[in-house]
Amino acid sequence: RVHGGFPNLTSFSGGVPVFFSYPRMYLANATYANKIIGMDSGLQNEAFLDIEPITGATMNAHKMLQINIYVAPHLKFATYNPRFNGSDVFYPLFWVDETSTIPPGLA
Repeated sequence: RVHGGFPNLTSFSGGVPVFFSYPRMYLANATYANKIIGMDSGLQNEAFLDIEPITGATMNAHKMLQINIYVAPHLKFATYNPRFNGSDVFYPLFWVDETSTIPPGLA
C-alpha cells in the first residue's frame, strides 16, 4: 500500500514501519515533506537509463532511493521537534545514490 507517496516496505522489514521515496521526498505528499527541515520536494531525483538503441545495452544509469520510518502521532515525537505538532511523519533515515556509466573504451 502506498501512503502519501511512500510505498510501504513494512511487510519486508519484520513489522517495522519502513517506507521508501525519492530523496528529499520528491513526488511525495508535500504535507509530509514540509514537516522535515531540508526536504525540498521540488528537486528532481528521478531515475534514468540511457539505452543504446541497436544493442539494447545500458550506457548510463542513475537511481536514488530514500528510506523513511513512519512515526505515528501517538508517539509524541513533537516533544523533540515542534514542527511535527502531534501529527504523523515520515522521518528520513538515509538515501542511496547509485550511478553506472559504461567506460568509453567499451562503448
